[in-house]
Order: sequence, then structure tokens, then C-alpha cells
Amino acid sequence: MMFNLKSLLPCIASMLITATLFAGEINGKITIWERTSNEEDWRLAPSNENAVVFITGLEESSTKKKPLHHDQVNKTFSQRVLPLTKGDTVVFRNQDPFNHNVFSLSKAKKFDLGLFKAPVEKSIVFDKPGLVKIFCNIHPQMISNLLVLKNNKYALTKTDGNYRITGIPAGNYKLRVWVEGTKLTSKKITTAPNSQETHNFEIQVLRLPSSHLNKYGKPYKKN
Repeated sequence: MMFNLKSLLPCIASMLITATLFAGEINGKITIWERTSNEEDWRLAPSNENAVVFITGLEESSTKKKPLHHDQVNKTFSQRVLPLTKGDTVVFRNQDPFNHNVFSLSKAKKFDLGLFKAPVEKSIVFDKPGLVKIFCNIHPQMISNLLVLKNNKYALTKTDGNYRITGIPAGNYKLRVWVEGTKLTSKKITTAPNSQETHNFEIQVLRLPSSHLNKYGKPYKKN
């Protein structure tokens, strides 16, 4: 039997629109508690930002989108935490009038962009899920975390800790929360068509010193 693809396109489009209309939503708030290694009591963190809330159990996302920009400004990265989807391209732009050397030794993506400054831009495709910690080999205070996820159902919290993820197909999944310096927190969830569920999390973070070695495994020289 021969199928007419053109005749099927409206049906396929209708199915996709229906799936979107009846997709579920998850929202909630992340509250972060913190202390240092020499303290006993936990206290509320001054900000609940930079928690990544995401869903696992969905099919991997393969949609192409514009490259993400991750700038270097005033000897710091523009974002301490940058979530992205596997296959995304990140453009590193040096906005300072001096060199930076962005690198990572992470298993998910090892790279070394070498010395560069404006107007030079360098791009990396992140083709494997996982956490990619990036640094500058010149400035030890420059630290950023790129969390490469399998699908685009994620949210990054701002100061208030609120998050919202929409367009979730009905099904059984795991809702996970990642905060720098902690292990993943997760819970099993079930979404239904048109459902709106609220899931709040309280996360304890042990703030550790941010010192690290350069790409050669040696201490940074004092500037």
C-alpha cells in the first residue's frame, strides 16, 4: 500500500498540536541551606539561584537551536551555571581587553581554547551528557559549570528559587535537582494530560573552598 506523505502531514501536525495542548506542567521552589566545613549550623543561603531542575526518562532532544553565548567579562564567566541540551553549541566570547584561556578537564568534554581575546570567538559542541566544569588558565577565580542534559525539559532558578517546566508529555519520570557542591536530588513523578504539579525541594550545600589547580595540575601564579 502506498501512502501519500502530503495527505498525512495535516494529521501529523494535528497530533503534535494535541500533544502540546495536553502536556503537563511542573513548578515549585528550590530553597538552599548552606554552611561551611567548620560550621555546625545550617543557614538559609542569601540566594536560591543557579539550581538546575530537570527531568529524566524522556526521549533525547535533537532540536537544533541558536548557539548559546558564554562570555568572559571582568575576569569572570557571564554565568556560574549554564544548563544546555546535548548537541548544543556554546560560543565563548572574550569581552575583556586581555587574554583568557578557557579549558576543561571534565570527562564529559575535555577542551582547551588556548589564549584569545576580543574580537576572537571560539565555539564548542557539547555532544555528551554530563557536568563540564570550566576554568581560565590565567585567572583562578574564573569558574563555571555547564550541565549538559539529554532533553530540553529543564529550568534554571533565579534568586527567588522558583522554577517552571512546561510541555511535559504524560508519563512516569524522575525530577532531579542539581546545585553546585551537592549530589543530585531526585524524586519519582507521574504527569497526566493538562496536569499542573508543584514539587518543592530543600537542598543542603556544604560550601567548599573554590581553589583549584591550573590545566597543568599546578597552582596558579600570583598576578
